[in-house]
Amino acid sequence: MDQATATTRPDAADPAHAQDIAITLTGTDKKTLQLKAPNDGGIRFVLKEIFEGRCYPIVADIGDVGSILDVGANVGLAAGHFRSHYPAAKIYCVEPDLRAFSYLRANAAVIGNCEVYNVGLWDCDCTHTLNLGATTVLTSAVGKETGAKASIQCLGSAKFSSGIGIIDVLKIDTEGAEVPVLWGMRQLLADIKVIYLEFHSHMDRCLIDVLLSETHALWSGSIEMLHRGTLTYINRRSIPNRIAAQRI
Repeated sequence: MDQATATTRPDAADPAHAQDIAITLTGTDKKTLQLKAPNDGGIRFVLKEIFEGRCYPIVADIGDVGSILDVGANVGLAAGHFRSHYPAAKIYCVEPDLRAFSYLRANAAVIGNCEVYNVGLWDCDCTHTLNLGATTVLTSAVGKETGAKASIQCLGSAKFSSGIGIIDVLKIDTEGAEVPVLWGMRQLLADIKVIYLEFHSHMDRCLIDVLLSETHALWSGSIEMLHRGTLTYINRRSIPNRIAAQRI
């Protein structure tokens, strides 16, 4: 089980990052990771979601995990979480926001065997508007953020994912773009063992379930309200027989 502690510390070398959060993760292999993130309310919320709320529960008995795709990686906290459980996996992180990406790139070097891409994913190649959080590095592809907006280049999720090859674990947290990303990857979903997603509308949650119903089963989830929650889907082929046969 990974453990996380968070403390603030000054960064004299970079006045712009004078109050970063230092995060220490200890993985299943007893190795520690020292990650860095901006000290803002959005990041503190994500820390609690991942390491206290367990929004990305590790599913046992799914076999080897060789590759992980993290779409909407932000500063790399989820990637660090996955590294602490899958020390040998190759991790691919996608993050379009330049502010978050600067932290992600530095954290990826610490995480190791982790490639980062400063791009967005959609269901096709396109240019899209990114809503920048006014007081946080968390961003949104949809919605009504009060901060500035930036134009970003998006790649078709199928094209990008095909370049990776087999994906064992997929995590999508794109603040509203989960359905277009999934739709673009629909021909590739059957081989993915575990899929973690957020949803940001009731309709999106229903569409996600339809998109995944043939290949995956809902394993766990947390519904905060009608239009927000986190979901974990497991490939039907990966469900242990002893559990598949049980009915409670």
